[in-house]
Amino acid sequence: MKKFLAFLMAMAMLLTCAAAVAESTAAVTLDVMQDYRADDPILAQYGEPAPAGQEDLPVILIKHKKHMKLNVTTQPSTVKSAKISAYSEDSKIVSVIGTTITGEKVGQTVVHLIREKEPKAELAVRVIVYMPVRKVTIKAPVKHVEPTESIQLTAQVAPGSANVQTVTWYSSNENIATVDATGKVTGVKRGAVRISAVADDGSFARDSVRIQVTRAMGVGDLIEDQFAAEPEEVQDVLPVDGSDENYYARLDEYDPTDNTVLVSIMDRITIDKEEAESLKVGSNIQIGDETVTVETLQADKFSICINEMYYLDYTDGGGELTASFMSMPLYETVVSGIMEVADDLVFVDGIDPETGTPLDEPVTRTAAEFKEMIQDLDDIGFNADNVYIRFDEDTGVLKRVERYYTPFQ
Repeated sequence: MKKFLAFLMAMAMLLTCAAAVAESTAAVTLDVMQDYRADDPILAQYGEPAPAGQEDLPVILIKHKKHMKLNVTTQPSTVKSAKISAYSEDSKIVSVIGTTITGEKVGQTVVHLIREKEPKAELAVRVIVYMPVRKVTIKAPVKHVEPTESIQLTAQVAPGSANVQTVTWYSSNENIATVDATGKVTGVKRGAVRISAVADDGSFARDSVRIQVTRAMGVGDLIEDQFAAEPEEVQDVLPVDGSDENYYARLDEYDPTDNTVLVSIMDRITIDKEEAESLKVGSNIQIGDETVTVETLQADKFSICINEMYYLDYTDGGGELTASFMSMPLYETVVSGIMEVADDLVFVDGIDPETGTPLDEPVTRTAAEFKEMIQDLDDIGFNADNVYIRFDEDTGVLKRVERYYTPFQ
């Protein structure tokens, strides 16, 4: 029996040694998951051509003053993983700690990734540090266009030192208006459309403008049957479950010591239809807290546009028109007060809290998650344009919050 056990141990040692020899002689390469092929056409807009001798190196793009942990794998995958070290040929452009790189200065250099354990391997990558676009601003000569006619929009990116200065144009509804690659908008039929310009450098910086496709005219000149036409059906922004009433609201100033939040019940600002239709150039109109003097006026059966900034929309066919400023809905506070947050509060969230982008499907979060989130609002808050609430009208306890993405936040 002892001889048999000794034989098994000897065989195991031989197999281990054989595997080690096979691994040490294997052809091993490193792979970085975030790289671009050297001939990828997208790289042309980010910086200067590759220096001599670097034309075939894979390329990594990193924003100025941003960090990136490189995801390095060993090929073939049958080779055991080992620690990877890295160094930069120019630490003033790209600094390295471990396998995390930082874009210190706009420019390009080479970073070397090294597997020091046998079998050894090395990979050189060209790293381009670029200045990202922080802001896109659209300029429009006017914000209305007639069917079959065109207006030219321009987009300016900031900062001026951004490596990529180009944008891509989009129309929210090409059945109403189209936009070409230069920002030229052409009206198709009457209605309102949102034209957007998105930075091409992957920063997601963008701007948008609302364009009315309509015949320019004064309200008093409108054809009567334009307003008599049946309005298009408008769907509720949020579904209403049960008989409880949903309220627009703004939430802030959560106090964890007594588990309360400041709640402002909001309502859309509306203008009397007869007052709106009697407007003329030179007349005044009160919109919320602001008195607006009419300098320019356009209108159709969908809305009345004042000074190319304020829109009074025919949304429900009733006697009131809802007000917007630069396509952002306007709200006014009906009442404000402190509400206790229910321990079983239901928080229906349609926004990714990390990125601020809409979720494919809303998720239900806990009261604890709501409390944590409302203490750190950042840029994705709980405002009237994207939040509905329900509360116990007898006790004033906040029972439900629904938050959805809107393009205005």
